[in-house]
Amino acid sequence: MKKLIYTLLAVSIVFAGCKKEEDDASIVGMWEKDSETIDQQYSYTADGVVQYEMDTMYTVSYADSTNVTAIEITSDYIIDEGDTMPYSISGNSIIVEGEEDNGITFTVTSSSLSIIFSGSYTNTDTTNGSIYIESNNYNSSQNYTRQ
Repeated sequence: MKKLIYTLLAVSIVFAGCKKEEDDASIVGMWEKDSETIDQQYSYTADGVVQYEMDTMYTVSYADSTNVTAIEITSDYIIDEGDTMPYSISGNSIIVEGEEDNGITFTVTSSSLSIIFSGSYTNTDTTNGSIYIESNNYNSSQNYTRQ
C-alpha cells in the first residue's frame, strides 16, 4: 500500500511540475518577413478601348535574402521601414488610423503572422470629350516569423 501511495505521489509531483505550453498569439512583437504573394488585375481603357491590361500573381521569398525585411508592432503602432503608423484591432482586422476600411486582415500564432491586404479602385477621367477608366484589384499576403 505504501508503494502505491509513493507511486501516486511521485506521479502527481511530476505532472504538477509540467506546465502546459501557452500559445502567445499576440500581434505585438518583432516580425521578419518570410514571403509575400501578390495577385493583381489592372486595366486602362480610353473611350471603351482597352489600352493596357494585366492579370498577374507572383510570390517573393525572403528566405535567402541578405536584405532583412522586418516590422515591429507595439500595442499602439506598426513600425515599418521607419514609418510609424497608429493602428487598432477589430476582430482579425487591422485599422490603420486615418484610413477608412483599408482591407487589412491578419492571422497570428505564437511564431507566425500573416497579413492580408486587399482592395480595389476605379478612377474615371473625362478629358476633351474622351473617357479614361483605370481599375485595379489587388491582394497581397505577407508572411512573417516572430524574431
